[in-house]
Amino acid sequence: MNEKNFNCSKCGYCCRTLWEHQEGILLGLALLTQEEKELFNPKDIVPKWSIGKKHPTEILCYQMKLAVCPHLNEKNECLVYQKRPLVCRSFPMTYTIEKSSADIKCPQISKYSEKELYQLWFSDEIDKAMIRITVLVRNLLKKQKNGLNFWNFDIASNKWIIEN
Repeated sequence: MNEKNFNCSKCGYCCRTLWEHQEGILLGLALLTQEEKELFNPKDIVPKWSIGKKHPTEILCYQMKLAVCPHLNEKNECLVYQKRPLVCRSFPMTYTIEKSSADIKCPQISKYSEKELYQLWFSDEIDKAMIRITVLVRNLLKKQKNGLNFWNFDIASNKWIIEN
Protein backbone atom coordinates (compact mmCIF):
# COMPACT_ATOMS: atom_id res chain seq x y z
CA MET A 1 0.00 0.00 0.00
CA ASN A 2 1.34 3.40 -0.99
CA GLU A 3 0.27 5.62 1.93
CA LYS A 4 0.14 9.40 1.54
CA ASN A 5 -0.25 12.14 4.11
CA PHE A 6 -2.85 14.85 3.58
CA ASN A 7 -1.25 18.28 3.65
CA CYS A 8 -3.46 21.34 3.74
CA SER A 9 -2.23 24.04 1.35
CA LYS A 10 -4.02 26.74 3.39
CA CYS A 11 -5.73 28.06 0.27
CA GLY A 12 -8.84 29.12 2.21
CA TYR A 13 -11.21 27.44 -0.26
CA CYS A 14 -13.00 25.59 2.54
CA CYS A 15 -13.68 28.88 4.36
CA ARG A 16 -14.95 30.62 1.22
CA THR A 17 -17.37 27.95 0.04
CA LEU A 18 -19.53 27.21 3.07
CA TRP A 19 -22.84 26.83 1.27
CA GLU A 20 -23.84 23.41 0.03
CA HIS A 21 -26.93 22.16 -1.78
CA GLN A 22 -28.20 18.78 -0.60
CA GLU A 23 -31.42 17.33 -1.96
CA GLY A 24 -32.79 20.79 -2.81
CA ILE A 25 -31.87 22.33 0.56
CA LEU A 26 -29.28 25.08 0.96
CA LEU A 27 -27.04 24.43 3.97
CA GLY A 28 -24.30 26.50 5.56
CA LEU A 29 -21.42 25.68 7.89
CA ALA A 30 -23.32 23.05 9.82
CA LEU A 31 -23.23 21.05 13.03
CA LEU A 32 -22.41 24.03 15.18
CA THR A 33 -23.07 23.31 18.84
CA GLN A 34 -24.60 25.79 21.26
CA GLU A 35 -21.07 26.75 22.38
CA GLU A 36 -19.63 27.00 18.86
CA LYS A 37 -22.39 29.27 17.60
CA GLU A 38 -21.12 31.85 20.12
CA LEU A 39 -18.03 32.29 17.89
CA PHE A 40 -20.20 34.08 15.33
CA ASN A 41 -22.50 37.08 15.14
CA PRO A 42 -25.98 35.86 16.21
CA LYS A 43 -27.55 37.38 13.07
CA ASP A 44 -25.39 35.00 10.98
CA ILE A 45 -26.55 31.83 12.77
CA VAL A 46 -29.72 29.84 12.13
CA PRO A 47 -30.81 26.36 13.23
CA LYS A 48 -29.65 23.35 11.21
CA TRP A 49 -31.43 20.26 12.58
CA SER A 50 -34.44 19.97 14.80
CA ILE A 51 -36.89 17.32 15.92
CA GLY A 52 -40.60 17.59 16.46
CA LYS A 53 -43.86 15.88 15.61
CA LYS A 54 -45.79 18.36 13.43
CA HIS A 55 -43.20 21.15 13.48
CA PRO A 56 -39.67 21.60 14.85
CA THR A 57 -39.67 21.85 18.64
CA GLU A 58 -36.11 21.06 19.78
CA ILE A 59 -33.10 22.49 17.94
CA LEU A 60 -30.26 19.97 17.82
CA CYS A 61 -27.54 22.06 16.17
CA TYR A 62 -26.96 25.26 14.22
CA GLN A 63 -25.44 26.50 10.96
CA MET A 64 -23.92 29.72 9.73
CA LYS A 65 -25.88 31.34 6.91
CA LEU A 66 -22.90 33.12 5.35
CA ALA A 67 -21.13 31.70 2.29
CA VAL A 68 -17.73 32.98 3.51
CA CYS A 69 -16.47 32.65 7.07
CA PRO A 70 -16.12 36.05 8.77
CA HIS A 71 -13.05 34.76 10.65
CA LEU A 72 -10.96 34.30 7.49
CA ASN A 73 -8.48 37.12 6.92
CA GLU A 74 -6.85 38.24 3.66
CA LYS A 75 -3.88 35.90 4.27
CA ASN A 76 -6.19 32.85 4.47
CA GLU A 77 -5.64 32.62 8.21
CA CYS A 78 -8.35 31.77 10.70
CA LEU A 79 -8.75 34.47 13.35
CA VAL A 80 -10.26 31.96 15.82
CA TYR A 81 -8.05 29.01 14.87
CA GLN A 82 -7.52 27.72 18.43
CA LYS A 83 -11.29 27.86 19.13
CA ARG A 84 -12.62 26.96 15.66
CA PRO A 85 -15.64 24.61 15.43
CA LEU A 86 -15.30 20.85 15.11
CA VAL A 87 -16.45 20.91 11.47
CA CYS A 88 -13.53 23.22 10.71
CA ARG A 89 -11.09 21.06 12.65
CA SER A 90 -12.18 17.96 10.74
CA PHE A 91 -11.98 19.41 7.23
CA PRO A 92 -11.44 18.04 4.57
CA MET A 93 -13.36 15.18 6.16
CA THR A 94 -17.10 15.83 6.24
CA TYR A 95 -19.92 14.03 7.96
CA THR A 96 -23.49 13.51 6.85
CA ILE A 97 -26.11 11.40 8.59
CA GLU A 98 -25.21 8.49 6.33
CA LYS A 99 -21.41 8.57 6.18
CA SER A 100 -18.16 10.42 6.50
CA SER A 101 -15.97 11.14 3.50
CA ALA A 102 -13.24 13.38 2.16
CA ASP A 103 -14.70 16.52 0.58
CA ILE A 104 -13.70 16.43 -3.07
CA LYS A 105 -14.32 20.19 -3.35
CA CYS A 106 -11.06 20.67 -1.43
CA PRO A 107 -8.36 21.42 -4.05
CA GLN A 108 -5.87 19.19 -2.21
CA ILE A 109 -8.32 16.27 -2.07
CA SER A 110 -9.35 16.63 -5.73
CA LYS A 111 -5.77 15.81 -6.74
CA TYR A 112 -6.26 12.19 -5.69
CA SER A 113 -8.04 9.35 -7.44
CA GLU A 114 -10.75 7.46 -5.54
CA LYS A 115 -8.29 4.61 -4.93
CA GLU A 116 -5.64 7.03 -3.62
CA LEU A 117 -8.17 8.60 -1.21
CA TYR A 118 -8.37 5.28 0.63
CA GLN A 119 -4.61 5.42 1.14
CA LEU A 120 -4.62 8.98 2.43
CA TRP A 121 -3.66 9.61 6.06
CA PHE A 122 -5.03 12.57 7.97
CA SER A 123 -3.56 14.32 10.99
CA ASP A 124 -4.41 13.22 14.52
CA GLU A 125 -6.32 16.49 14.95
CA ILE A 126 -8.59 15.70 11.99
CA ASP A 127 -9.09 12.12 13.21
CA LYS A 128 -9.97 13.29 16.73
CA ALA A 129 -12.40 15.89 15.40
CA MET A 130 -14.13 13.26 13.23
CA ILE A 131 -14.52 10.96 16.24
CA ARG A 132 -16.09 13.80 18.23
CA ILE A 133 -18.41 14.68 15.32
CA THR A 134 -19.45 11.04 14.94
CA VAL A 135 -20.35 10.89 18.64
CA LEU A 136 -22.17 14.24 18.41
CA VAL A 137 -24.27 13.18 15.40
CA ARG A 138 -25.10 9.79 16.93
CA ASN A 139 -26.24 11.51 20.13
CA LEU A 140 -28.36 13.94 18.11
CA LEU A 141 -29.93 11.10 16.15
CA LYS A 142 -30.82 9.25 19.37
CA LYS A 143 -33.21 12.11 20.11
CA GLN A 144 -35.21 11.22 17.01
CA LYS A 145 -37.62 8.77 18.61
CA ASN A 146 -41.21 8.39 19.80
CA GLY A 147 -42.67 9.40 16.45
CA LEU A 148 -40.70 12.63 16.22
CA ASN A 149 -39.72 13.86 12.77
CA PHE A 150 -36.32 15.12 11.76
CA TRP A 151 -36.23 18.66 10.30
CA ASN A 152 -33.60 20.50 8.21
CA PHE A 153 -33.52 24.30 8.03
CA ASP A 154 -33.18 25.59 4.45
CA ILE A 155 -31.24 28.85 4.29
CA ALA A 156 -32.57 29.74 0.82
CA SER A 157 -36.27 29.62 1.78
CA ASN A 158 -35.73 30.38 5.47
CA LYS A 159 -38.05 27.45 6.25
CA TRP A 160 -37.94 24.09 7.96
CA ILE A 161 -38.04 21.06 5.64
CA ILE A 162 -39.11 17.67 6.99
CA GLU A 163 -36.54 14.92 6.42
CA ASN A 164 -37.93 11.78 4.71
